[in-house]
Amino acid sequence: MEKKKKYSECSRSSMVEETRLRAEQHTLEDKKVGAEREAAEADKEVKRLRDAASRTNDSTLDYNLSQALQRRNAKLDMAKSCEEGIREKEAAIAALAPGEEERRARAQQQANMELLVRKSQETDRKTGATVEALRGLLAQHAAQTEEMQALAEALELVLPAASFDAAALLGALPEGIAEGAEKWASHFLGEPKGGKTYIVRAEYLSMPETLAHHGCYQFGEEIRLDPEEAAELLAGDYAAPVRSAPWRRLPARVMTVEDFQKAKAQAEQRKVSVAQIVFEQDIAQDARDRAYYQVNMVSPVSRRRAVGKDGEIAFGTALKVSGRALGNISGPHVGESHKAGDIVEDLTLPQAWQLVDVGVLAPL
Repeated sequence: MEKKKKYSECSRSSMVEETRLRAEQHTLEDKKVGAEREAAEADKEVKRLRDAASRTNDSTLDYNLSQALQRRNAKLDMAKSCEEGIREKEAAIAALAPGEEERRARAQQQANMELLVRKSQETDRKTGATVEALRGLLAQHAAQTEEMQALAEALELVLPAASFDAAALLGALPEGIAEGAEKWASHFLGEPKGGKTYIVRAEYLSMPETLAHHGCYQFGEEIRLDPEEAAELLAGDYAAPVRSAPWRRLPARVMTVEDFQKAKAQAEQRKVSVAQIVFEQDIAQDARDRAYYQVNMVSPVSRRRAVGKDGEIAFGTALKVSGRALGNISGPHVGESHKAGDIVEDLTLPQAWQLVDVGVLAPL
């Protein structure tokens, strides 16, 4: 895989435009393939009708042949139009690429920016140390003021107001200036603390722009992430529930390098694209999510062992009313009630979790 340059050669706006053009180009390519396929089928029909017309004098065959010729020519014209559109998109994409002189100028500007950021880091460190020292003095001053106030009350003296309110000034000063500035600079320079390389799994991924990268990523590209960013992008996001598929969620947007290499090996073995392998993984995960939903979110959890993700409570054959429960609770059926120590059955997993969270039920 090509190693990323230290600086991004293109602006974010140009990369967003390139992504849009490439999406339109792919759409035209799909239309072109479809038109060529339909033209080939129509051509077969033309040949069949011509062969039949050569053996008999049937006006119906002549009409059908004319219609088949029109369909074939229309599809060929569509394929040609798509081909011209594809070339236009390619030219527009090529025009977005900066020239050599523009790239050199941009690289110099980015080098100057990096130098300023690193100088700012040093200033932030000194500022942070100064503020922390001032916070210490203000805390000491506030404590001394409290001691003086206590002694003044004991002596029945009225302590004059201080020249300034140390406690208020202390509360106004921020904490962790140096740490926050360090994190900001590291992220902006594309050097996240504890960062690790991942592979973009989504077809398109938009991230905050940094000095090192415009933030527009496509499937298969490398991306450097800190632990918090990685945890967010590796997790599958549950989409808004829909009546037809309430279990469905959006897949992870990045994958580890190891998982990408495994998918790549499978793709080479089966002679398909890596994207096809990833798509099949998403379909398989969706099937597992659907099965989990149907078993644990709709069917009762009684008489079955429902084990969810890591860290979730594993419910046994039923749930026991917790000893912390004071008095009776309503059961899942009308008129049903339980006291502490009773066994509760026929709960769905959401019902069970809700009662466990408030301490009413406990797993067996």
